[in-house]
Amino acid sequence: MTYKFKPTKPPKFNPGDKVILQHADKDDPEAKEFGIMTGREYGVIVATWWNDFIGTYDCWIAFYGRRGFPKDPSKTKPYVLKYFEDSLTAWKK
Repeated sequence: MTYKFKPTKPPKFNPGDKVILQHADKDDPEAKEFGIMTGREYGVIVATWWNDFIGTYDCWIAFYGRRGFPKDPSKTKPYVLKYFEDSLTAWKK
């Protein structure tokens, strides 16, 4: 079975946009019980594309960790993960 969705809007994020991935609240009892990650991760959008299967945009994000954005990104090695755009929030200075 093939799903075919068409984009109804442009992506919220473009390459270079700074974003935050918000995990569970640190006071959430389920987070404590099941060892779910809490807090935030800070990253930069690497690529965004439409995913027909899930009917939304997917993104590759270069994350710099939980302490915020580095002062000199060229000296920090990010890790790249894939999330759909609805799980991300735009970073506001």
